[in-house]
Amino acid sequence: MKWILALLILSAACGGGSAAVDSAADPGDTEAESANDSEGTAGAEAPGLSTTRATGRNFSIPVPSGYRLVITGAIADMMRDEVLTPGGVILMAQASDVAGASASSIVVSPTAADVSSDAVDEGLCGQLAELVARQHEARVEQSGMVELPWGATCQWVLRLEGEETRKRLGTVFAAHAEDWIVTCNHDERDESASAACNEVLSGWSFAN
Repeated sequence: MKWILALLILSAACGGGSAAVDSAADPGDTEAESANDSEGTAGAEAPGLSTTRATGRNFSIPVPSGYRLVITGAIADMMRDEVLTPGGVILMAQASDVAGASASSIVVSPTAADVSSDAVDEGLCGQLAELVARQHEARVEQSGMVELPWGATCQWVLRLEGEETRKRLGTVFAAHAEDWIVTCNHDERDESASAACNEVLSGWSFAN
């Protein structure tokens, strides 16, 4: 699946040590506001805790404080075909609350298969989590259906060997024939990153 490849690329780009912030657009700057939808844009809405929203194909998410919308640079180039061109979004934290930890990221990537919200249940959710875990050579710590403001959906937590404090939280967003995975990649000790992830998940909005 293309979205799995995209997550693998981002994991490699963000892994190990204190990661420098990639060349990125500030959520409020002119470049971000003028970028087209295939690369993600930052608008002027201010729902919840965020003063900025990033817009993908038929969805928008809040850009948490301390995060940048990535539309240029090495990470954007590596993930353009799998994430940005299809209408996904890449957000990168400018720093981590945890000394020595890699910068956190939040990636919205398309799925390559139909994951209709009506079809997702505990069984399918577990299968999706195991599939992603195998691709990452990770283990599934937990998976199941969770309630978000807009309804129930599938969510999982992956752990990679040697990264016991870093988790990859994957959440399925499926509606209106638009299937997306939101992956929050951060050190679980980083309270700001956890809050940012929750802000994005609760602030998700489909365009239609």
